[in-house]
Amino acid sequence: MGLKILIIKQLKKTKVEEKFLFTIHSVEKINYNGLEDVIISIQWSYNYFLNTPESRDLRSVRGNYTLDMPEPGNFTPLSSVDYEILKTWMTTSSSSFSNQLDLVQLEQRLRFLMNSEILPTFTNMIEGLNKLNQA
Repeated sequence: MGLKILIIKQLKKTKVEEKFLFTIHSVEKINYNGLEDVIISIQWSYNYFLNTPESRDLRSVRGNYTLDMPEPGNFTPLSSVDYEILKTWMTTSSSSFSNQLDLVQLEQRLRFLMNSEILPTFTNMIEGLNKLNQA
């Protein structure tokens, strides 16, 4: 009985730190219809870091966001684009080829992926402790 109480207290005191990081790895560009450095796709990843005193885990989703070809009057060359502009394009609009990225939905997916692997291990530990206390 005393062992169960100790573990529950330790779990309550356990410091869990989680962090999400959106990264743009690269862009693909071409010259198109008289325009130079037209961005046609963006390679990205969204990473979930979970740190506990016992472990440091990472889950990641990656993707390629393909942009529509720009009209000459609505064109932003690569030299005028930064991280925030690229992220805004991907998270606020859809193209003919790619859906708008929903970061909240991606966070939920990453948490699910993390928990689906951690939870069975935790469950097995509790079952083992229950058997130990019954012996």
